[in-house]
Formats: sequence, C-alpha cells, structure tokens
Amino acid sequence: MLALAAYNAGPAKVRAWGLQAWGQDQDLVLAAIPLAETRVYVQRVLWHYRFFKRMQELKRFLNGDAQL
Repeated sequence: MLALAAYNAGPAKVRAWGLQAWGQDQDLVLAAIPLAETRVYVQRVLWHYRFFKRMQELKRFLNGDAQL
C-alpha cells in the first residue's frame, strides 16, 4: 500500500507521514493517508487488483483447475 501511495504522492511525502503498514489492517492504513487523492488512488488500485484476482480464480475454476 505504501508503494502505491509513494507512486502517487512521492516517496518523500509517504516517508514524512510515518505510516506503518506491515501487519496493520488495510482499512486503518488507508484511512491514515492524509491526501484524499492518494487515498482514492490506492483504493482504486487495490479494488482492481482484487477484481482481476477473482477473475483469474474464476477462469481457473471454469477451466477445471483442481487446485482451487
């Protein structure tokens, strides 16, 4: 999450915020991002990541992948 925030806002800003994401609830880290634009950007990227991950799992299921 912090890498996504750094991509949008810049690494210096993210370091200045002092956020700790490791082992933390994603919603809490997301809420702690002070810039609304960056917070929305991170939310959207994570949403799309989860969406495409589900689509990949669905494709594997429909193709009969036994490891699901």
